[in-house]
Amino acid sequence: MREAEIRGVVEGEPGEALAGWARIRKQRHHARGTVRVRTEDGVVELEVPGSCLLGPVETVRGDWQELERHPAAQLCLAEAPAPDERVAVSYTIVRGGDAIVAAGHVLTEQLVTEESGGLRAGARSRVTRLSSHFIGVGPDADDIIARLRREAAEDQRENAAARPPAPTAPSSIAPSAKSGLRAYHASRRYALLAVAGAIALAAAGAALTQSAIPLLIAAVALALPLVVDELVLPDLHPFGRRAQTFPAVAAGTLYVIAATLVPTIGWAYVFDRGTATRASQLVLAMVIVGGIAVTCAMLTRLLDRGRRRMLARIATAPPHPSPLADNVWGRTDGLVDVPRPSGFDLDGLKVAAAVGQTSTSMGSGKLMTTFTSKVQGAASAVTVNGTPVRTADGWWLSLDFLDESTGERRARRAEVIRDGASVRVVGRAKAGTLAAGGPYTLLVFAAPLGGDIASALAELRARLQTNIWLAIVGAAAYVALALYGTSL
Repeated sequence: MREAEIRGVVEGEPGEALAGWARIRKQRHHARGTVRVRTEDGVVELEVPGSCLLGPVETVRGDWQELERHPAAQLCLAEAPAPDERVAVSYTIVRGGDAIVAAGHVLTEQLVTEESGGLRAGARSRVTRLSSHFIGVGPDADDIIARLRREAAEDQRENAAARPPAPTAPSSIAPSAKSGLRAYHASRRYALLAVAGAIALAAAGAALTQSAIPLLIAAVALALPLVVDELVLPDLHPFGRRAQTFPAVAAGTLYVIAATLVPTIGWAYVFDRGTATRASQLVLAMVIVGGIAVTCAMLTRLLDRGRRRMLARIATAPPHPSPLADNVWGRTDGLVDVPRPSGFDLDGLKVAAAVGQTSTSMGSGKLMTTFTSKVQGAASAVTVNGTPVRTADGWWLSLDFLDESTGERRARRAEVIRDGASVRVVGRAKAGTLAAGGPYTLLVFAAPLGGDIASALAELRARLQTNIWLAIVGAAAYVALALYGTSL
């Protein structure tokens, strides 16, 4: 089949997007079709298949809700991210009025004759329809075509030299090792009791020494509710896939160690500051260890920004239109219904999703051994308020916690979404079914069993917001006291 190259101007309304490609991540989305190009010889119908390479590549950046109406973004609706997600859309679009050069194989051609002085001088063929391999747009179209040809040739050589990858076995489902909500309700009580104890201890030390230095204990302790909640509140889990390791554990553990040392050093300051040198050494030690604690507290907050962002998306999503429209971001609240064939059965308990572990004890006395087995599973499809939901590639977070004994020597602890629980599902519909497109575009939030979804979500977010304000106040007080103490 003959190869040819044409150059001309695209017919159509100036600026009207007619063909091209766009991508948000790795996958390219093509607008295939036929455009009409006016050349010196006449009009050529130019086919633009999905395999065609186009240039130059342009990029727009911004929040998805700002870019959604861009012609390139419209090609990527199948994997559209959440509205507040910042994205970069790369694209090449052929528009009406563009000057282009196209290379490809000829589909049809026409024989035309040339006359000179009334006599037929000869005949030649004119391309009337071309299937393009390469398209360059704009004044540098010739250079773009040459570059695209070189890149295609290099890719061909690399593919020929590369060995085919060995088939990999499908990965097995492995759950998170953390038990998630094991101390959800108790954590706040214990944290506040610890803060109250630290304040009492600091106040007593300040009264005994007639100094504000022991108040460093109380300042550092104000971050404790933040750290505890960041570690024990339920995490986001992917439906039916390996859960990510919670990243703030190391920072939280270091905070607890450093925060425990502060009152120890503070108590030594109260009773063992006989000389100015000794007092300054103890103050410096409190400042350094307290600084580590406050820094680690803020670091747990920073490392947990993904979960907070997902909660914000869940809380601020508008209601889905009724009837449900495709590609419209929103939320649907209601009771989850788990169909028996697609559900996950947890020893007779039908659940939409579960993550946790089962402990089994064997032997007795000093010879008793406890074995733990991980539990994770999810339904492939559920309905919420009558709306079908395909859970693949979605994420969930639940305040419903299962903590039960299945025998004298067996216990199970797990975060679950039970059949009949109140949930909120956030995302977009495809063909009338809520389903994931891009990352974090299908989110499911479950309230405690029998709870109201809106009030549970509001309470959780208020709790997290209160924690950060406590930590900020504590950090400010710590800095002030540290400056005062080191200036003595």
